[in-house]
Amino acid sequence: MFQRKFWFVLCLIALFLAYPVFSALLTVGPGAGDYVTIKQAVLEASTGDTILIRSGTYVENVRFQKALHLKGEGRDRVILKPLDAEIPTIMVENSPDLIIEGMTIYGGTIAVSLAMSNARILENTIQADNDGIRAVTFNHTLFLGNNALYGPFMKSQKASLSSHGILSLGIGDTVIQYNEVRGFATGVFLTGKKPCRVEKNLFSENLKGCFLGGDTVIELLANSFKNNSVDGIVLSGKVNCQMKYNVFESNQQWDLRLATYDCAVDTRLTFMGSVSGEQNVFDANYRLCPEEYAWGESFFGPKE
Repeated sequence: MFQRKFWFVLCLIALFLAYPVFSALLTVGPGAGDYVTIKQAVLEASTGDTILIRSGTYVENVRFQKALHLKGEGRDRVILKPLDAEIPTIMVENSPDLIIEGMTIYGGTIAVSLAMSNARILENTIQADNDGIRAVTFNHTLFLGNNALYGPFMKSQKASLSSHGILSLGIGDTVIQYNEVRGFATGVFLTGKKPCRVEKNLFSENLKGCFLGGDTVIELLANSFKNNSVDGIVLSGKVNCQMKYNVFESNQQWDLRLATYDCAVDTRLTFMGSVSGEQNVFDANYRLCPEEYAWGESFFGPKE
């Protein structure tokens, strides 16, 4: 009997150690905040803690390797700018569970950098001179929702040709949903992503709205590609792409282009994948390359 109780108690202790029951709420900000800077709070926080960031402007770079929830009081009230614009404003590595929400984040080279982390980036405004969100994953989960990302071409037409609103490499379940992406060389650049769903986003005023490469397996659902100065979408490599209910309007050169010799796409990886779909809507001046690709009648919805 004693031995059975001993092992029962030992199992309870092991469970308690493996799964902390409590998480703390730390506050950052003037007045009643626990900490003056986000960086101070991050250093003191434990895995699973929430850091509530009060209204204000913060000038700092934040880097950590923990499961944390960075919760701003609202994108119009919490402003984060980099102290050193040559490194990411927020850099997170090996986080099993990350949430960043409710802030305006400025970036020089990169606004938000994610490496080998499960992350949810929600309801932020991100303004970057190069990359808005850069994420490298390997069987990690990534959810990007309700963000507004603005790039350098919103300020100058001579901006960096290597800028990306969202750049993500590597396999792992990825959802990009309800975002607005404007003013980058490439709005979204994805390669090797599988499975991936890009749904109900607006890509506008970029050079390229979306570039998909590698062996990405992706669904493009009900997105709008409008007023991009080169391409709405470019497909390269072994991409397996299913497109439904997307809208293409006033893209200046191509709405949809495959990386083939005839289409003169600036990539070394020829398109060898597949693209299919239904009810995609194009304006009266739509242009697809190559025209002779077997798009199928169901691929096209009614003309705008």
